[in-house]
Amino acid sequence: MKKLLAIFAALLIVSACNTQDSIVNYDTNESVSTAKQFIPLPEPKDASLLKQFTITGVIDNVNGGSLTIDDSYTATDGRNVTVYATIDFGPASFSGGDDVSYDISMTVDDETTSETFYPHIVFQNAPTYNVTYTGLDLTNVDPSTVDFVFMDSDGNVEYISYDGINVDVDSGTLSVSNAKLPHFSRYGFLN
Repeated sequence: MKKLLAIFAALLIVSACNTQDSIVNYDTNESVSTAKQFIPLPEPKDASLLKQFTITGVIDNVNGGSLTIDDSYTATDGRNVTVYATIDFGPASFSGGDDVSYDISMTVDDETTSETFYPHIVFQNAPTYNVTYTGLDLTNVDPSTVDFVFMDSDGNVEYISYDGINVDVDSGTLSVSNAKLPHFSRYGFLN
């Protein structure tokens, strides 16, 4: 009987470790299984409107700085879809001293409520990110399960710190306030 229980326990442990999708908690590096995806954007009325919104600027370590995207398009159902995104860097955001500066790029995805930041760097003092989408179709979104996270190319997810998320299904508004980005990569809203 003990041999049978030991085999069962070993099989349980092996099967539990073979998860394809995982979430990593930034504070504890804890992995959790997930099949969540970024919340989609409405399709544009005209295929020529399908584009990524991008802004690039030089941020230096002495003064910091900010980048802002304020753009919109018309969806197939006639709604005006807008995105207002801003990232703020304080002084000493980068390691390496006062002489350090980076060409920073922020791109809002054209299919999902996600954003990609370049170059891929880790910050000494995390920049603050705010984004608001309006005109979304959130009828299949459960506001209680929405989160704003980092997701790598393998689908692994890392929770990040922020002050709050607003999900207004009726008005189609989705936003995050004061998200702290510990490094640059791809961030977005999961449901």
